Amino acid sequence: MDASSIRTFLAANTPNGFKSVFEPFLEGKTTYIIKGGPGTGKSGLMKKIAAEAVRRGEFAELIHCSSDPESLDGVHIPSRNVAICDGTAPHTLDPKYPGAAGGIIDLGRFWDLRALTANRSGIVSLSEQISARYAEAYRYLGAAGFAAMAVRGYTKPYVNTEKLGAFIRRFIKKRIPPKAAEPGRTYKRFLSAFSPSGYITFTDTIDALAEHVTAVRDRYHISDLLIRPLYEAAVRGGYDVYEFLDPLMPDRTVHIAIPELSMAVCTVESGAQAPKPSSCVNMSRFIDKEIFLDAEKIKFSRRIALMGRRGALRAVAEAKALHDELEKIYTAAMDFGRVNNEIKKTIGIIFD
Repeated sequence: MDASSIRTFLAANTPNGFKSVFEPFLEGKTTYIIKGGPGTGKSGLMKKIAAEAVRRGEFAELIHCSSDPESLDGVHIPSRNVAICDGTAPHTLDPKYPGAAGGIIDLGRFWDLRALTANRSGIVSLSEQISARYAEAYRYLGAAGFAAMAVRGYTKPYVNTEKLGAFIRRFIKKRIPPKAAEPGRTYKRFLSAFSPSGYITFTDTIDALAEHVTAVRDRYHISDLLIRPLYEAAVRGGYDVYEFLDPLMPDRTVHIAIPELSMAVCTVESGAQAPKPSSCVNMSRFIDKEIFLDAEKIKFSRRIALMGRRGALRAVAEAKALHDELEKIYTAAMDFGRVNNEIKKTIGIIFD
């Protein structure tokens, strides 16, 4: 891996609501948590820190916001074991060892409290509308997730486990030779998100982490039956692995990347963005032809899942439009001269 940065998500909109993996991510790191309302400069601060790391030739992981992919939720600089994160709802965070290993950066110190108080009714109204749109999105995602699980449930009895198992053993023997007795580390992330811009996937991250990409084509939500054993073999063999979860079924491992082997194995679903593959595997090869007996049920469930996804994306986009209006209120009340001074101070603390 020789990229200067990668893009990931540490939280996603899912059928179970807002799902975050920030807690394991922050474990053991010097952590700076940014507090402040929308539009107060949190993302801008993190972008400047990431840019400074890259300017110095240091690798940076840019953690994007699934509800606004143009904004950042965090930055990770592995060479300094430092993480800087947005600590406001819905991923409310605090540093574990404030002062000793990081601390709080409070941008709320730089707003005009009287201006915000004067706009209280507008802030409350917009906040409530945003919450309602997300509740709607989660209902749609709940329907989509349930339908996707139905497709998976109808399919699993027809999976030829012997054939699949033989393929997995050959793949591990050829591509993931054991390296060390101690298990590797897992970097749990999301690569995709239901966002205001649609269902997006950071395929460039896979390109940055791996030269060889095996695409697993999957119409049945069963690719994890192949990918999960490969992930387990890699960790067991001593490799550090990026494990990417499925926003629609967050317990599923849908992509993995093993930088030390410069390889990745990625699920490719119909209509979704995908990295350029070096080789392909179609999950249909492991499914017995008798699956036609449940073809109508599968087709119907897919249609429900698609409708649910579309409804969720529409609701998330509406929430983003309302959030933009809320940001304008806070932005107008901010003293960005003082914010910029805080950014310079923070950069000095982290890099000097």
